[in-house]
Amino acid sequence: MRQVTGSINTIPVTIQVLETLVEFREGARIFEIKHNNGLLFNFGKPQVLLMENSNVPYDLKVLYFHKFSKYGIVDRVETMKANTYGPYSSIYFYDVCLELSDDFCAKNKIGVGSILTLNDSL
Repeated sequence: MRQVTGSINTIPVTIQVLETLVEFREGARIFEIKHNNGLLFNFGKPQVLLMENSNVPYDLKVLYFHKFSKYGIVDRVETMKANTYGPYSSIYFYDVCLELSDDFCAKNKIGVGSILTLNDSL
């Protein structure tokens, strides 16, 4: 896992980029998502993404992006309820998704069309 900083709609964010299979599988169970922190999953190629939120005691927003390097526009948003398996499906093909706190997204009006800008490339 490596950390990158950036902004979404000019609001500063700190993002953990998941790099190993264990990190992908465990996600928010191994890294608490709160305030302006998030987890970024880069799948490397377009595919239908399946996510779940089991054993995570808070709601998360999943922001779906088509492939990007330093910036991307949110194409789809889904809410994952606390402690639910799902699976939640992206329905469409995406390369990248970002999990953020549901409260953070609501407070800052983050949704479809929001722009994520990273200070480092993926």
